[in-house]
Amino acid sequence: KKGYMISAHRSKAIPKKSAYIQLAVPAIKKGGGKILASTNDIVAKVNGVKEQTVLTEFESLEKAFQAYESTE
Repeated sequence: KKGYMISAHRSKAIPKKSAYIQLAVPAIKKGGGKILASTNDIVAKVNGVKEQTVLTEFESLEKAFQAYESTE
């Protein structure tokens, strides 16, 4: 079974966030993740915030957890 990670950003991007993205994307890829979708074209419901949402696929749920918890 595949594993998936959804990153739903809850606030406006700040300049420091680009530094985070430069670290996060290579770490996700190193962990075997494949970004399937990244968009801010969404409909926010029930106290939601319309900001960037990213869907990443991994070989398994365990691999998704390992990537999320990695030191990278």
